Amino acid sequence: MSWLCLEAEYSVLTKRWQEIESHLLRLGFWCHSSSDHPASNTEARELEAIDRQLDALDEKRQELLTCLPEIPAGTLRGIALKLDVLASVIRPGENEDVCNLVMSVVCDLKTIKM
Repeated sequence: MSWLCLEAEYSVLTKRWQEIESHLLRLGFWCHSSSDHPASNTEARELEAIDRQLDALDEKRQELLTCLPEIPAGTLRGIALKLDVLASVIRPGENEDVCNLVMSVVCDLKTIKM
């Protein structure tokens, strides 16, 4: 499975998690006993399933990330794709300067005719 496919699946699952969580908040689930909300068991099971799927995707992402340095980038597009992966795993809050540098290089590469 490619990095982009993993990221797309991760995004879909995260969005679904947020939808369920918002629904439960509107029901007042976090403020009251879960017995007041009969549907909460269904939603709780779905959240657990999503959590397991996200954990599995994290493992696959880590495997791909570990292998990526061994894969040579034979074109500028290959380099840009590797930098896109790097940009997606750097957390700006942890190292804003590195994140800005990587994003700058990605933008620079996009201006070069590939």
